[in-house]
Amino acid sequence: MKSVENCLIRFLFSLLLLMLSTTESLSQNIAFNHLTPDEGLSQISVNSLYADRDGNIWIATRVGLNCYDGNKLRIYANKRGNKNSLFCNNVKQVTGDGNRFLYLLCAEGIAQLDLTTLSFKTLLIDNNVGALCYHKQLFFSDRHKIMVYQPHSRRNKLYLTLPTKSHVTSINIDSRGRMWIGTRGNGVYCLASGKLSHPIQVGNITQIYEDHTQTQWIGSWNNGLWTINRQGKCTNITKGKLLNSNFVRAFCEDNSGMMWIGTYLGLTRYNPRTGQASTFIADNRENSLTNSSIWSIIKDKQGTLWLGTYFGGINYFNPEYE
Repeated sequence: MKSVENCLIRFLFSLLLLMLSTTESLSQNIAFNHLTPDEGLSQISVNSLYADRDGNIWIATRVGLNCYDGNKLRIYANKRGNKNSLFCNNVKQVTGDGNRFLYLLCAEGIAQLDLTTLSFKTLLIDNNVGALCYHKQLFFSDRHKIMVYQPHSRRNKLYLTLPTKSHVTSINIDSRGRMWIGTRGNGVYCLASGKLSHPIQVGNITQIYEDHTQTQWIGSWNNGLWTINRQGKCTNITKGKLLNSNFVRAFCEDNSGMMWIGTYLGLTRYNPRTGQASTFIADNRENSLTNSSIWSIIKDKQGTLWLGTYFGGINYFNPEYE
């Protein structure tokens, strides 16, 4: 009798291992959908993404601003002689107020798009702008300064000057009202209750992102990533078990709490609860990534993740259905 019980236990244990290994195997096989120039995208390199109130995906490229409504792509670019068109086609970042306006950081300044009229307005012509952030008002950087755009007067007001002259590359305001400022070469500053601190003192910063636990995720060109939790503990993670590359460009948390990390050498899915990670790369399969270098990640209202790549257009998928 004991022999039968032992055999049954071994069988159940083997079945459990098989189920776990099968689940892990399936988790590696995400089917990515694609938007490339073959589908009408204006350019293969995607700098930034934004989902508007109606679910349209706005795509910043070096050759104009694209809009995907789920069925077709529309391209917005400069039209000579039309003052309501986009003044500069090289769009580096797109963000919005969550309602009526989009704001575009271009190679030559800042533009505004009115979503009700689809007309553009040039707000600033200046090639020293490094980052945009909208939080009740539009913040932007001018070299090592943070400015605020005042729409009624159409003037720019100085908000903050950093003590070092490193150019600002990223701005994010978290759920507690703190402003996080990434720089080129001098890491990250944090402005909280009028006091400026310098929690990370090295690194060329690419993006600053907050997850649902109020942890800040901070990417860099060559120093991997940092996390700063709610209690202020700062942790640096570099190439190894979690990351394929120390060039970390983008972050996005999905609806289940998984963190998706875009790097120069692939897309990493990281489970903060278990510490498990897996990485997806372009491998020439029909439904794989079109390019391994991930430049931007956003989540839309349906939980679909949209990935902008450096040389493969858009990849998108919904983690809940994979």
